[in-house]
Amino acid sequence: MNLLTRCVFVFVLLTLSMLAKTIDCHKQCKCSSMQSNKHEAICRGRDLHYIPLFPENIYNVRMIGTNLTFIDENGFDNLTHIILKRFDLFDNLISYIHPNAFTNLTFLATLNISNENRLNVDVLKKLVFFPSKKLEHLIFEHSNWSYLPLDMFSKFSRNKVTNLRIMGNALSSIKCQTFSDLNSLFFLILSENFIQDIDMTGIPSTVIRLVLNDNMLSTIPNMCVNRHDGKGIKSLLRNLSVLDLNGNTISRIQEKSLSCLPKLKKLLINGNPISRIHSNIFMNNPMLCLVQLSKIGYSLKKIDDFAFNSSSLSSLMMQETNFHCDQGNYNPKTIFSFSQNLTSLYLDHSYLPRTEIKLQQMFLPLKKLKVLSLSSTSLTFLPKNIFPNFQSLEVLSLTANRFAGWNDGHSVFGNMTFLRKLYLSNNLIKIINATSFPLDVLNSLEELDLTVNPFACTCDQLWFTKWIKTTKVKLIRYPEYNRCRQSPELDNVELKKYAESEMQCPPWNPLYSMAIVLSCS
Repeated sequence: MNLLTRCVFVFVLLTLSMLAKTIDCHKQCKCSSMQSNKHEAICRGRDLHYIPLFPENIYNVRMIGTNLTFIDENGFDNLTHIILKRFDLFDNLISYIHPNAFTNLTFLATLNISNENRLNVDVLKKLVFFPSKKLEHLIFEHSNWSYLPLDMFSKFSRNKVTNLRIMGNALSSIKCQTFSDLNSLFFLILSENFIQDIDMTGIPSTVIRLVLNDNMLSTIPNMCVNRHDGKGIKSLLRNLSVLDLNGNTISRIQEKSLSCLPKLKKLLINGNPISRIHSNIFMNNPMLCLVQLSKIGYSLKKIDDFAFNSSSLSSLMMQETNFHCDQGNYNPKTIFSFSQNLTSLYLDHSYLPRTEIKLQQMFLPLKKLKVLSLSSTSLTFLPKNIFPNFQSLEVLSLTANRFAGWNDGHSVFGNMTFLRKLYLSNNLIKIINATSFPLDVLNSLEELDLTVNPFACTCDQLWFTKWIKTTKVKLIRYPEYNRCRQSPELDNVELKKYAESEMQCPPWNPLYSMAIVLSCS
């Protein structure tokens, strides 16, 4: 660009700026004030048939539920008077947009065209944009598209689109060759499109996050391709870091299903009918750190010996699988034997083994755990010599189980001085006494949840009631959800009221019970 051209360009910008300063917000629009940080204008109404002018402080324009219908080559000219960075077209009855309508929107960074059911995808593929690095985000949602042309994004090759989101359409089949012109693409989101088949050939190797949740995929897409020289295979997505396959119909994960994803760090595959987890499925993912396998199988039936064989895996979420560790179909000695770097494990809403020895075998390798969640796992007792091995454990959740109490707090909770949050709500705990917890562990807590347990408000509770009065530990939802269930005359009385009463033990004077009851009425 020579000096004269630059001067003309600056002059035009200054002229437009002076013009914009004199413009008021259109009566069918709501514009952010000059003092606001939003810089947004929202226009609504079917009787609005054109794009109005906007004040100079507007950078983002949203046209919602208007009647733009036919947009000619000059249809967006009024937007050139402002520094437009984001443009949203949502349900405006648009049936046509001229290919050159966007060419003068030189500052545009985000374009969202959604709920435009009359706008054919073949019209959109002809659009021409100003070739700049500013246009990074493209969003096309809920427009009832049934296919994507292979040359859909051929006009975008000179832009630097990094984010593409196509959601809520009816795309039963997709060829990723469609996205090959987007050579700077990092994030590709194809959620809720009823996709049954996807051919990954041609997908830009720059993609680091691929989201395919809530479709109808029955298998994990093939991420491998044969080398041109015939010597083995190579990865189509060698830079992929996050793969989201939540809410599909995937029934199996084979050993090689994820083999061509060397940089995969997060795998989300919740809500799929996976009935069996095979051995060594993560062997070829040396950077994998998080796996989510919740709500799978309806319910999960079998876990092979080395299903979680991964030295890099640090977080495993397997909630609501209803898997029966109490019925076999897994090996307690091997299930986590090669997962020794796990720091977070969530097994809520499953069935843990009923014997202490199998529990010990199952959890023994996991010495680096910092978070362990075993809520609703049908525990009828607290096992000995398991939790003390987790000397780095910071959060332990045992809510909604069936254990009533434990006698040797040192064998259950000993050495856990790093523990900060302990959740024991919705169990059958009646008494907390001096033997329930090692005192150094109890006092190192930041949060303790004992809500909705059937506390016995008797002299056996004396130690705990005194501790409550002096502790700095936060008692979750105390006192509202910490109530007496015994003796009968104190049923539903807050434990706090009982703790604050000046009881004399032994014997317990019935008059104190009456006093507490009266104070709560």
